Amino acid sequence: MKWISHAYLDRTEEKQIINECYSSILKLSGHAPVGWHTKSSTSPFTRDLLIEHGGFIYDSNAYNDDIPYVVKKNDNKLVIIPYSFDTNDMRFDGNNGFVQGNDFNIYCKETFNQLLSETDDGSIRMMSIGLHPRIIGRPGRIKGLEDFIKHIKTYQNVWIPKRIDIAKYCLEKNSFNFF
Repeated sequence: MKWISHAYLDRTEEKQIINECYSSILKLSGHAPVGWHTKSSTSPFTRDLLIEHGGFIYDSNAYNDDIPYVVKKNDNKLVIIPYSFDTNDMRFDGNNGFVQGNDFNIYCKETFNQLLSETDDGSIRMMSIGLHPRIIGRPGRIKGLEDFIKHIKTYQNVWIPKRIDIAKYCLEKNSFNFF
């Protein structure tokens, strides 16, 4: 409903915003939202409210981890899908960020290559890339994304899912574990 920080909302106000947002998206699109992302700052109540609501499968407000995980409360489960700001096209907006499309491409390639090298022992890694059509879709930027996608598609056993696909996988396996 509102692209605001939830950090200082009380429980009742935040619950109302979550419920209104859910209802509005359902009414306008005909599809219920299955995931949640709050503008970079949640309240102490956000995750519990999402679980209590029952309509959400995942929450992508985790900035403190790299691998998705499942939280349980009573009989309800919610997948926590990490979100990253370093491999995010928002770095085009502002100082000390990406300037050219190739800046995005190079940084994402180096991140991907490092994470891939960390899987030699069989462990798993996830790379979150935040994309916004109004930012990455600019003519001088989109080629950076296209080149990065071409790079990662040259590797086998690399999965390029949407958040909902990650969430469904985690719920099916009860974790993010390929073993």
